[in-house]
Amino acid sequence: MSTYSSEVIETNQSVENANKSVKIFLNTLTKKKYVSENKTKGFTYRYTPKWYNPFNFDIYVGNFSKATNTSIIRLETPKHGEEQLYKQLIETKVLKQPIPKDKKKTPIQSKSHIISQTLNLITPGASVLYNSYKSPLYTTSDTLTNTSFYLLADLLIIGIASWYSDQNLPKKGLADKMLNKQGPNRSLFTGPYSGVLIGVLMIPRAFRMIGSYHDTGTQNRMAELSYTYHF
Repeated sequence: MSTYSSEVIETNQSVENANKSVKIFLNTLTKKKYVSENKTKGFTYRYTPKWYNPFNFDIYVGNFSKATNTSIIRLETPKHGEEQLYKQLIETKVLKQPIPKDKKKTPIQSKSHIISQTLNLITPGASVLYNSYKSPLYTTSDTLTNTSFYLLADLLIIGIASWYSDQNLPKKGLADKMLNKQGPNRSLFTGPYSGVLIGVLMIPRAFRMIGSYHDTGTQNRMAELSYTYHF
């Protein structure tokens, strides 16, 4: 579950120089697995990762104004924390701005695909909590929003399934109760509709599977490059 966040960075570089610096940064970060898009939304250049790449961003480079030889870089990412991180990386790696002395550099730590995907099968919210723990890709708001979305999705699916089963499955008759006979199986996860319920529960897990791949792959690549952040 994503709600896009954006940021604009002003530079003193020309569009061509800024674009060259951005491409060098992306070559290193993505191992050249990105593409230049034709639809630039009024900017001069636009870059997005290739579909199989774990990264998820749109980076635009364009003129700040026609009267000056300066440029702007616009970032769009799925999460606010991710946008803040890319902003810092572009400021330090692309624009070569020094890190403020009062800010502490924190190394980006790697995450486990196996742990994240296993937690996703249990409940997608647990996978979000794992990936967001001590991660610059998530703000507290990002974590709460994504965790709540998946938790509510599971509760809604199970709630509807419970109501439907209660309305449609046969109930144990009075005579069976008096004779203590076993009634029809009304369990959500082993009853007649269990296959449908499990199939529907896999829908949010499929969405989170992609999100988990994105979160873990992005963070691991940045950890591999020894990147730091200073929020």
